[in-house]
Amino acid sequence: MIFEYAEIHLLDTPYFLDKAYDYFIPADLRGDIRVGMLVSVPFGMANRRQMAVVSALKERPSDPAIPCKPIFSLCDEKLTLTDEQLKLCCFVKEQTLCTFGEALRAMIPSAVMSQLVEVYVASESYAPDDNTISTFDRSTLSVYEYIRKQGSVRFDLLKSKFGTGVDASLRKLRECGAVFRSHVVKNKEEKTENYYELNISKARAMLIADGVDSDVKLRSSAHREILRALAAGAEERISEVELCELTGASHAQIKALTDKELISKIAVKVDRSVVDEYIGKAREFELSAQQSEALATLEALFDSGEPKAALLHGITGSGKTCVMMKIIDRVLADKRGVILLLPEIALTPQTLSLFCSRYGSRVAVIHSALSAGEKLDTYTRIKEGRADLVIGTRSAVFAPVNNLGLIIIDEEQEHTYKSDMDPKYHARDIARFRCTHNNALMLLASATPSLESYKKAMDGKYTLIKLTERFGEARLPDVTVYDMRPEMQSGNLSPLGAMLCRKLVKNKEAGGQSILFLNRRGYNNFLSCRDCGESIKCPVCSVSMTYHTLGGSYDRGELRCHWCGRRAEVPAECPSCHGTHIARMGYGT
Repeated sequence: MIFEYAEIHLLDTPYFLDKAYDYFIPADLRGDIRVGMLVSVPFGMANRRQMAVVSALKERPSDPAIPCKPIFSLCDEKLTLTDEQLKLCCFVKEQTLCTFGEALRAMIPSAVMSQLVEVYVASESYAPDDNTISTFDRSTLSVYEYIRKQGSVRFDLLKSKFGTGVDASLRKLRECGAVFRSHVVKNKEEKTENYYELNISKARAMLIADGVDSDVKLRSSAHREILRALAAGAEERISEVELCELTGASHAQIKALTDKELISKIAVKVDRSVVDEYIGKAREFELSAQQSEALATLEALFDSGEPKAALLHGITGSGKTCVMMKIIDRVLADKRGVILLLPEIALTPQTLSLFCSRYGSRVAVIHSALSAGEKLDTYTRIKEGRADLVIGTRSAVFAPVNNLGLIIIDEEQEHTYKSDMDPKYHARDIARFRCTHNNALMLLASATPSLESYKKAMDGKYTLIKLTERFGEARLPDVTVYDMRPEMQSGNLSPLGAMLCRKLVKNKEAGGQSILFLNRRGYNNFLSCRDCGESIKCPVCSVSMTYHTLGGSYDRGELRCHWCGRRAEVPAECPSCHGTHIARMGYGT
């Protein structure tokens, strides 16, 4: 069935205008347009060009009384959204109250969207007759001749060459079929490396280099060395860098042989991947009885073929990562994709070295520290199916993994999984939606799960899997909480208590080393009432406020909340018991 109308969502529009619009599909586009395609449409009184996504195809508009504007052009098919991506955009828009465009840009790298350019291409089948040409004014004829000679021209170049009146000329040319319009991806972010190969046989190249072939004269010894290197090389192609190192030739000397058509240059795309530097020797391991039981439970959930969720609650050092790698092995063996989310970039290198050593080039990495080009290459690798294990921070949850089977959220209680910019999504909510759509397994892992996840596990919505033993029979360290108030009453005002000092001295005498962590801003990390023990808390965040000095004087200062930035004067009495004995406790930097 050929549809004449399309329902679209604009990408760059304010929230109050963000809704579905009906547009007319011109006859020349009806056979090519599909749901999920990016298109260019006129919008507003000025008919300004806007990018949009086709969300549905229709036989008739929603309101026949309202005239529909025609779609301008179609974008490159590489940017077509899948059914899952389209539904995910709608889900994020409804859940976070963002616009459709903001949801889309969270999924697709900015480098892809910024490379879209509008081009006009001369029609090969168009044969203008004298009557048609006579209807063209001089400017329209000039525009047509220019596009015909060039083959295809970007709209911004046409506008700069022919002025603002080029719109009317292009409209006339499109109406008569002389040119057609489209959007293509301009690969300005694509990285390439130049290689060179011979255009002649190796035997003749050696004759020319030795001066035997009189038909070709070479003026430089560097030219002869270039031909010898290409003729003697085991590979047909040699990179420009290697060729310069072998022969001592310059780029200009290599170009001279290219101009003589003795050699040809080939641009080879370079995949900017950060995975290779982490690949090493994989370490094998065996699961304990408790880990094997946890793995069996996860495999049963995965084999059910239904969307499932599990919470892997294991104490520190219980081997949660080993269980995760084994379930990843199973999912990849079934030719399904995996996404592994980490709470912060700092954890990515050590995790990458572990997973890249095991899975090699199947791994793709996504986080905010990647360049625009690296993000573009990574997105392309994943979408083309060349990487089926994605590791990254919260934005990796949108990765276009084919046949998604498992999403793992490590340290799922961390606040970094919540985006504080539009769209304000939580990675756990996106993972839940994607697992439902793909009939996949969502695995949350933590030693200290979030309250909401643990409640769902206790209620049976998630499958609770516990690891209560440390891997390899290792023991948890002893932890002592020491009350410093008796020390202060006995006259010890030092930040180091008597017990800590004894332990430090004993460890030193035994030849050991000690580490003291002090990661607090301010002079004192809280104010405490000596009478009731209550600390002064922020009324908004319910966390202890930190004492900061003002003007360089320790006695003159204020309280600050390191969460919301709230500032307050130092109170004269305790808000709880109204006692006047308020002490500055804790030490900062």
